[in-house]
Amino acid sequence: MPITPTVHLVESGLAPLALPEAWARRLPWPLRRHASGRDFLNAWHPGADEAACLVCELRLPTMTGLELQRRLAARDAETPPILLLAGRDDAVLGLEAMRAGAADVLLRPVDGERLRERVCRMVSHHLARRRSRHRRRVMRERLARLTPREREVLAHVVDGATSKAIAAKLGISPKTVELHRAHIMAKFEVGSLAALVRGWMLCETP
Repeated sequence: MPITPTVHLVESGLAPLALPEAWARRLPWPLRRHASGRDFLNAWHPGADEAACLVCELRLPTMTGLELQRRLAARDAETPPILLLAGRDDAVLGLEAMRAGAADVLLRPVDGERLRERVCRMVSHHLARRRSRHRRRVMRERLARLTPREREVLAHVVDGATSKAIAAKLGISPKTVELHRAHIMAKFEVGSLAALVRGWMLCETP
């Protein structure tokens, strides 16, 4: 299934963001509004099919944007990129938020087009990371299908060894090596050696 991004906006009637409305209308993804940081935390249930971006005020009543960021990080291993909106006198808090993991901090007054561009870039990066993790997970699941002998053969294949050389190292016939290679390709669901190597490299990526 395709990953569906959502942009989350935390805005409070007591501390309005006063953002240009046009920025939200020009987003290519849906915008979901939350009245407070607590409301967002209650609604945030990330799934495998969602990527997101969180935009919120640095200074909010009851729970600041920095506190929301910390609570989110403590609760979830997978957190959305966070863009905080700060006042001109919030430079120290903004720096602290960046050190704590915020993706970006914008100072008010906020330019709507600049905000839209930052959000789009953050969501795109988040999508790319999720897709990359998904590909690694898929390849690791395929790697787990291999028998111990097939893993031995694979290690030599990705090192560039020929079937004859692998056979000599493992004490089996070249024909048996070719049979193992065919099984490995089938279990990895790839059609070329280059694709097999790329899949194995994904498995090795942290």
